[in-house]
Amino acid sequence: MMQQVQKQFEQLPPDASDQQIQQTAASLQRRHWEPTLLFAAEGFALWKRADMWAEYVRLSTLEDGDQEIDIPLGYSLTQAVAKQLELLLYHYKLLCQLRLGHAEAWDVIHELYEDD
Repeated sequence: MMQQVQKQFEQLPPDASDQQIQQTAASLQRRHWEPTLLFAAEGFALWKRADMWAEYVRLSTLEDGDQEIDIPLGYSLTQAVAKQLELLLYHYKLLCQLRLGHAEAWDVIHELYEDD
């Protein structure tokens, strides 16, 4: 399973321009958007491909008993890491689409905004 996840992280799209990243982050901040994750991802709206890869490496090398993260009740470390990586991939792919101005991605954000 981790090999499939690693492959997905390796195949993330190239970074948008810095201007696109900044503009998208500012727009998301106005909407008070935060991705739904198990563990915090500080400044996620500004993350680039290298940030995603660094987080993959950090999470995939955690060991049982590591005090770096608080594992949610009912999860093993393996389950929590797998779920976090899945959520990161989902939200980052959405973020990449937002940066390129894809209307469907903005529809998702608008729906979330309306639900809150």
